[in-house]
Amino acid sequence: MGFIVVVAGRAFSDSTGMRLRSQNMLNSAEEAGRVSALLKEDISQMGAKSWGASSASGASSASTFNFEIADEVYIKPINGDYSSYELTRNSSSSYDSLYFRKVHYDANGICGRVLEVEWYVKDSVLYRKCTPLQSTTCASAVGAFDFNECNSSGVEMARNVSSFRFLPSKPGAPQNSISASPSSASLMFPEGNSRAFSLVKKVGTTGGAIAYPNALGTSYSLCGFPPNQIPTNGDPTTTEHTNFYIAEYGPSASGCKTFNFLKGEEYAIDFVLPCNTPACINNASPCVPSGDENFNPMTLFQPGNDHLSVGLRVNDKPISDVPDFLFYPPYNMDGQKAWHFEFNVPRNITACLGITAAFYSTAAAGHIDIQNFTLSRKTDDIYNFDRTVPDYNPQENTTPNRASVKAFELTLGINKKGEINTAVTVIPVTNNGILPPGVI
Repeated sequence: MGFIVVVAGRAFSDSTGMRLRSQNMLNSAEEAGRVSALLKEDISQMGAKSWGASSASGASSASTFNFEIADEVYIKPINGDYSSYELTRNSSSSYDSLYFRKVHYDANGICGRVLEVEWYVKDSVLYRKCTPLQSTTCASAVGAFDFNECNSSGVEMARNVSSFRFLPSKPGAPQNSISASPSSASLMFPEGNSRAFSLVKKVGTTGGAIAYPNALGTSYSLCGFPPNQIPTNGDPTTTEHTNFYIAEYGPSASGCKTFNFLKGEEYAIDFVLPCNTPACINNASPCVPSGDENFNPMTLFQPGNDHLSVGLRVNDKPISDVPDFLFYPPYNMDGQKAWHFEFNVPRNITACLGITAAFYSTAAAGHIDIQNFTLSRKTDDIYNFDRTVPDYNPQENTTPNRASVKAFELTLGINKKGEINTAVTVIPVTNNGILPPGVI
């Protein structure tokens, strides 16, 4: 009888311990998941800095749409650091702290305030601290901000935190991707910070349009396009067109620059077609030798008849299965100026980048300006976490720098009475380090 009692007692004790342990495991997993979700929602807004707003202008109070940016979201732009965070690693503990900035939007999608947010652990307790910043571009919305949404003394978010670590992503694709180049920067062209490039035509080509660079090679004016005639039956009698190629900047630039495009990776082409005056007048352009332009005929561009496109070129020809991207010149100061195209290739291709222009309307007599042309390999959705360097933490003056970070891998551990559950979460921060057109 005594033996039976001992066995029964031991069974009861074991079942109770298992139940309590299971409850602790479930509680720690639930809290780790809940807090990780809150962290992801908050940190993914890192670097949010822009918004659009309508305002009245002119004697008739016509409404115009303005693109606004809160420069205070950048950490140290005076030092060339356009990132929006600072990560502090603590080598003597399992706790990091993350400080970042973002715009807080009101109900109308307008900037209410720029916020400084910090996540940190003290005495095994995770806190979130928030401080509103003064902003020149958000000054008109100061009264609309609810300070109850931002606590500068710190709000307790979780207890019994056993680990709180962030691993920033490196630029480029992971080692097991096709490119296997995690240390390469996302910007493929131009190299460095000059933003200078050349627009050249095929050697031996005569006639056609001319591209005039500015003094720094960062902007070009294109004009002298050969016109095509369309008879009454609608069939063109001529197909005069001009091909420009992207090349390295320099007085001796004569051939296009080739790039290695790899299957399985994403690329992006960006450029700006400036128009800063009514009717896109640019009397400073070499395309206006008289210096007295009433309007730019390029504003009469006719989509469907006239043609402007950018794309890959092999042996001076487009690639059949990699179509060009069409774009259009701005028709006035409110027209689209910044162009962004994303593409991939069906196989590994070595190719140039070219711009093709053909005109069948009076737009041929006009000029078009192009500046800030860049080619990038997208790393937003290809997160490269080098776990062989667990303390990786780029700074403002390193290569790559903080602005190159597009994601964090968060490791959050919660300890409930000895039962530790660890949640690992990838947090994209695609706005960190982004420079809207015209910033530089």
